[in-house]
Amino acid sequence: MAMQSKSDFWQQHVSAWRNRDLSQAAYCQQHALRLSTITYWSTI
Repeated sequence: MAMQSKSDFWQQHVSAWRNRDLSQAAYCQQHALRLSTITYWSTI
């Protein structure tokens, strides 16, 4: 099984967050992610 790239990992989370009715902070809390990191990946 191939390892998932960092970019793919974060783009999947950004996409999942955008498809939910949650703030970035709430999504990050539910998935144990850093808010600053998902904010960064959502802007690139």
